[in-house]
Amino acid sequence: MASIQQLWTRDIKEYLYKQSVVKNTATDLSAYIKGNQIHIPNNSTTLGIVENRLTYPATMAARVDTETIIALKKYACENPTIFHYEEDMIHSYNKRMSIIKSQANFIKEKFDSRLLWNWANTTSDLDTTGAVNPATGKRRLLFVDFSDAVKRLDLQNVPVEGRACILHTEMFYDLPSDPAFSGGFLVNYLDKSQKNADSDLLRYQGRLLGVDIYTRTWTPRYTDANTKVAIMTVTNQIDDVTVVTTDRYSGIFYQKDAVGYALGDITFGLNRMVPELDNADTMQTVVWGGGERLYTGSQGVVVLRQGE
Repeated sequence: MASIQQLWTRDIKEYLYKQSVVKNTATDLSAYIKGNQIHIPNNSTTLGIVENRLTYPATMAARVDTETIIALKKYACENPTIFHYEEDMIHSYNKRMSIIKSQANFIKEKFDSRLLWNWANTTSDLDTTGAVNPATGKRRLLFVDFSDAVKRLDLQNVPVEGRACILHTEMFYDLPSDPAFSGGFLVNYLDKSQKNADSDLLRYQGRLLGVDIYTRTWTPRYTDANTKVAIMTVTNQIDDVTVVTTDRYSGIFYQKDAVGYALGDITFGLNRMVPELDNADTMQTVVWGGGERLYTGSQGVVVLRQGE
């Protein structure tokens, strides 16, 4: 029989991957973890091509490999969960998941937000150009803005397969008001049959111009001066920075090979009958993870910001 640690850790890992829009559209680098770092080998040698070689012997060139190192960080809920332990909790999937979900869900959502923030460029590449939306005070997303972002990926020569964009929910629902979109593109191009079965059904909106569209209620924000807003304050709590009216939401367009993540050790602590808590028990889930852009500079990633 599996130990308590094995049972609970298995459930935690399952839930961290389940319905994760961000992780299911990026490259999993977990196989490259060494200790608390991700070590990614890269070939830094540029090869030239000659047609009908004229000189022999050919000059030999040694391949030079470099290594990209990404540090993993530790993610945990600020406060451990207090509960009363029961023996049948070991065997009851529902009881285990009721506790695991309360922690794993927060860790999953905040870790995914952290990944998006890491992948997003320091400044946005494009601004939306539609008429101002009275509900947000920002310019609406138009089909031409969406296509401009996709064109940027084309000009960077990144692969067409595996392209995705994560739009803030407010931005996505601007699109139906654009005649260029609702006049035919919605029917002809927005294809929900292309949905990745591992992704969250509620957040997948379809495919447009070869790009899978997902929505989230949190995406990186940018200031009027086009500076990316910090994702956390000095308290190290992810996404606890107050939203101000001048902040602008964004949509991130990327190709799967251009962004990566890794999940390392997943552990939990179970403290039985804590005297200070009137003999209640506590549980704390800890997850090591990290991720960054994988291409040089901002290649393979385009940020579309709400216009003012």
